Amino acid sequence: MNKNEFKTFILNKQSGVIVFYSDYCDVCSKYLKIIEQNNLQWEEVSCDDDVPFFYKQHGIDIIPVTRIYEFGKVVWEKLDILTPEEIEYVRNYKLP
Repeated sequence: MNKNEFKTFILNKQSGVIVFYSDYCDVCSKYLKIIEQNNLQWEEVSCDDDVPFFYKQHGIDIIPVTRIYEFGKVVWEKLDILTPEEIEYVRNYKLP
């Protein structure tokens, strides 16, 4: 998902799980591999193309961050890599 797709996601008050990351972050690279290995169906958004937008408008100042959105609003957030228990929680979360 790119910045414009994310803006549309929020504007249309959609629900889903999104992982925010940077291509320049080693921890993010490890986390994205974990997501891929576990076949997790989460959206990924690189914050690299507009850092001020993600920081100022969406409060993303530490990455990676995983968020659950319901109707365009954050209902759950975790900074850094999720634990196995948190991965299962998010995997089994029932979105509206």
